[in-house]
Amino acid sequence: MGYAVTFRRIDSYATEAPDKLADQLSRLEDNITNALSTVPERLVFTDWLSSGEAQASYGRVLRCDTATSALTVALPSLSADSAGRQVGIKRKGANSVTVLPVESTALIDGASSVTLSTDGLYIYVHDGTEWSLL
Repeated sequence: MGYAVTFRRIDSYATEAPDKLADQLSRLEDNITNALSTVPERLVFTDWLSSGEAQASYGRVLRCDTATSALTVALPSLSADSAGRQVGIKRKGANSVTVLPVESTALIDGASSVTLSTDGLYIYVHDGTEWSLL
């Protein structure tokens, strides 16, 4: 799937006026940042986890094979810098996956933990204050 990113163009730069040039370059940087923020984060799959506990990572899909035992997955720490970032959990097997935030005060859609009992891909996004399932 491709994404088109359009940058607003500044036709010329005022190289003879340093203050104006600095302003133009700052606006160009803002334009690029805004355009790139519309491109979704791509998630990368990890190896299969089949026992114990694991720490999920931003930008990764933690694959959980629950054929032989239940698993526990901790979502990454929340910070203002990580707002909008995603974590994926792919579950397959007979047992459940318990998902919980690292911080004891953080929530997942208002709950302190979530139990995944159906096979599938679950994408969690950090909104700046808590985790939400997409």
